[in-house]
Amino acid sequence: MEDGINDAHKLAEDLYSMLVGFVSYYCKDTAPDGWVVCDGRALSRTTYSALFNIIGITFGSGDGSTTFNIPDLRGEFIRGYDAGRGIDNGRVFGGAQNGTRLTTDEHGVRYVSDGEDNKTVRAHEGGNASLGNNINSIATRPRNVALLPCIYTGVHKTE
Repeated sequence: MEDGINDAHKLAEDLYSMLVGFVSYYCKDTAPDGWVVCDGRALSRTTYSALFNIIGITFGSGDGSTTFNIPDLRGEFIRGYDAGRGIDNGRVFGGAQNGTRLTTDEHGVRYVSDGEDNKTVRAHEGGNASLGNNINSIATRPRNVALLPCIYTGVHKTE
């Protein structure tokens, strides 16, 4: 019986250690036990050694000797790392990009249909864009839901 319990504990430890460095979104405004909010903060390299061994200084070197930074994902959309595919050339793993926005003067075509299967694309000057709302806003973004980005550290309050 004791061997079975020890095996179960070992399995649980192995599963939890596989999660260290895993980023997920939480449906509450505070991080669950063992997780911290991905807010760019500096963490102790000693206390959070398992996490430091995985992400190192990818997101910042902290104070340069005793701390390291975690990613700051607040208000950000995540994009899969290109890893040489050629879709997002020149990106570094963990790197961030500034956003771009569309303005009214950047829309140069409109779509016209005669109600049949005949469609025409025509140059269009001025007027309103019909593909979105508030085209002169400060950002162009898809609809979205705000959740809390957290990273699993493996460090629990009871430890």
